[in-house]
Amino acid sequence: MGLRATSPFTKKPALVLLVHDQGVYLMSSGLPRDIASDDTSYIVQAKGCDPDKDPDWYETSRALVGGDDFGEHLPWAEEIKKRIDLGEKKIVINFGKRQISLK
Repeated sequence: MGLRATSPFTKKPALVLLVHDQGVYLMSSGLPRDIASDDTSYIVQAKGCDPDKDPDWYETSRALVGGDDFGEHLPWAEEIKKRIDLGEKKIVINFGKRQISLK
């Protein structure tokens, strides 16, 4: 029986993280990581959920995704990139009781 080595450098599919902590936002999974400055990643805040701009961000975030903090890996990195490259300014993610989907 032979052992099969796996490399930490094996190419993995790009993912997007949907995060709820200080608002609700999307960010890169880190493969590769998109650095804005220092150790801070680029993020895109959900409409109405930016603590720096929206006075009701906390209530809006809770209404959209509930009260618990989370990070959810979503498989749409390449699809979202294609849409942005085509000039889309808005990405819509639908939340169902059992499913999250890209509109």
